[in-house]
Amino acid sequence: MKKEDKYVEEAKELSKLLRISFDYLINNEDVDAIFKSVILSNSVFILKDENNNLLAYYPLKGISRLSNVVYNKEAITQIPLQYKSWFIPGYEIKIYSIKKEKRNNNKDNYIITTSGSDFLITKGRRTLPLNWDEDCYISIKELYSLINDSWIYLYEYDTDSDCSDCDGYDYSGCDYSRCKNNCEKCGGRRYMCNNSCFNYRYDKALKMSLDFEQISNDVEPLMKILSQFQQKHSTTNKELFDQNYEILKETYQHCEKISPYMDINNTDVESYEQEFNYCSILSRERKIFNVNNAITIYLNGKKMYCINKQDLRCTDHAWFWVRYHLETNERTYDYVSDSLTSIDFKLKFNTKEERNKFKIDFDKMKIITIYLKEDKGDKYYIESYS
Repeated sequence: MKKEDKYVEEAKELSKLLRISFDYLINNEDVDAIFKSVILSNSVFILKDENNNLLAYYPLKGISRLSNVVYNKEAITQIPLQYKSWFIPGYEIKIYSIKKEKRNNNKDNYIITTSGSDFLITKGRRTLPLNWDEDCYISIKELYSLINDSWIYLYEYDTDSDCSDCDGYDYSGCDYSRCKNNCEKCGGRRYMCNNSCFNYRYDKALKMSLDFEQISNDVEPLMKILSQFQQKHSTTNKELFDQNYEILKETYQHCEKISPYMDINNTDVESYEQEFNYCSILSRERKIFNVNNAITIYLNGKKMYCINKQDLRCTDHAWFWVRYHLETNERTYDYVSDSLTSIDFKLKFNTKEERNKFKIDFDKMKIITIYLKEDKGDKYYIESYS
C-alpha cells in the first residue's frame, strides 16, 4: 500500500489512533492466534466509516490511507465475523462472542412471537429478542423461513457491545453502560437511552449472520460452471448453462430470498447473483446472434467488434452542434470476444457531407463493416465503411 499523498497529516493522526485500537486486539486473550498473526503480518485492512467511505490501514508499516482507497473484492479475505465491529479509532475494538446454532431438521426448531415491534425467538426453554431493523418489514412466516435457512445462523450477543454515542456525547469512560444511574463521567446525560432503544430494553439479544462457509460450499462449484460457460468460443462449454439451469436458477433464487434482509456486499451471494445475471444474458444473446445481420468494427486496422445491427446506435450527444457517437448499451453481445461489452466512440468526419451520408446509410442498416482510426481528443475518424 502506498502512503497517503493528499491528507498527509490526517493520515498520520489516524495511524496513531488505529495502532491503539489494533493493540487492544493483540492483547486480547479472546482473539485467536491466527488472527493476531494476520495483524502482525504483511496485511492491509480495508475499513469503512459510517458514511461508507473506504479507509486503509497497514499495521506492519503503521501507515493509513484516506483517499483513493480501492480493492479487488475477488482478492480480499473476509475477516472472521466476531472481529467485525464498529469502533472509534483510539478506543477498544470489542469482540463478539459468537455461539453458532447447530441446525437440525426439526421444523419446530424455533418459535417466533412478538412483543410490541420486537420479535422474540424461543428455542427450548430460552427466549431472546431478535435485533431487527423496524423499517424492514418481514412477516413471521418469512422470518421463520429466514432463520431456518441453511445460509443463515443466529448468534447471541451482549447489547452493551452494540451501544454507541447515539446522542452525540462521548461515554467511553462511563461506569454505567446504559446510565440507569447517574455517574461522574457523563452526569446521566444519556437522554437517548430509554425504552425506545432496543439495546436499552434488553441485556442480551440475537442477530442473524450469513454462514460464509456453507454459502461457499454451495456456491463455489456453480461459480466454476458459470466461469467455464463464459470461456471464449468454447464448443464443449457452450451448453453448460442450459444443462445445469435448474440448479443454477434455484441457487439464484436462494440468493434473492436472503439479499433483501442481509448485507451481501462483497460476499459470494453478491458475486453469484452478478455472475448468474451476466450468464443469463450471455446465453440468450449467443443464441439469437446472427453474423449475417451484424456490423464488424475495425480499430486502427484490427478487428475489434462484431455486433448485431439492432444493438448498435449512431446518436447525437450534443445540444448546439452535431457530434455523433457510435455506441451500445452496457451489456451488448460482441461475437469477436464472445462476451457482453459496451462501446462508445466519438466520431469525427472530414466534411459535413461525409457525416450526413454515413448517418443515412447507418439508419438504413446498409453498413456491414466500419474502419475507425484513432484521433486526438478521444475521437475516431471513419476511414471507410461498406
